[in-house]
Amino acid sequence: MAFHGHTLFWHQEPIRWAQSEKFDRVKHNYGGFIRDVMQHYPQAVSWDVFNEIVGEQAPLRDEFFIQPFGLQFIDYCLRLAHECAPAARLAINDYNLECATDWSHAKQDNMLRLIVQIKAMGGPLHAIGIQGHLSSIHKASAESTVRFIDRLADLGLDVFISELDVNDSTMPVDTAVRDNAVAAYYEDFLTVVLSRRSVKRLVFWGISDFDNWVVRRQTRERRRSGKARPALFDDGLQPKPAFDAVVRALQGAPRR
Repeated sequence: MAFHGHTLFWHQEPIRWAQSEKFDRVKHNYGGFIRDVMQHYPQAVSWDVFNEIVGEQAPLRDEFFIQPFGLQFIDYCLRLAHECAPAARLAINDYNLECATDWSHAKQDNMLRLIVQIKAMGGPLHAIGIQGHLSSIHKASAESTVRFIDRLADLGLDVFISELDVNDSTMPVDTAVRDNAVAAYYEDFLTVVLSRRSVKRLVFWGISDFDNWVVRRQTRERRRSGKARPALFDDGLQPKPAFDAVVRALQGAPRR
């Protein structure tokens, strides 16, 4: 069975052992980890080599491995991943690339700068993952996202919508009203974004409200106003209006 690998590097994983090491030692140790993981899953057709490395104030997060090694480390990991799986599509995955805010636009620009630098070094990079955690707080802009997708396409990159869901924390308490509002978020975003053929993959970050990370995150916020309902299916795996909304968006999208 073919599948997508997520992720070979994430700044929240414990890597404190490397903080006193030289780059050659880091390459040896982390490179061994990448080889072991990728060779264990040879059926993966694509990989998120990096997850959440781009900053909003600067092109790269101020995190160890990304700083101080920066592009040197990124280029090394991409080349090694390509060596381990020459046919796999390699991606950088990140969040807050779809919001209608100045800091989201700044992050888009920083991602584009990073891509240009990677390409200039000859690094193998094939796609960008736009996580798509849509929120009623920091609302998404499908139009801004499409402009970003077009700029990525100009650089020769595909797009994976990689972690799609809707945070309904400020939506109405009434369940039926809220479900319809969540459905509208999905449909409005996907109808526009899926118009671009360079969008090659759509992944949801949990298909039901049962044991969903948004539900766990909102437990305290919604203890008086009802459980969060971010997904396409409810706790009992019954389809909600969001499911029908996504089907309509997919049916209306051009074939690819």
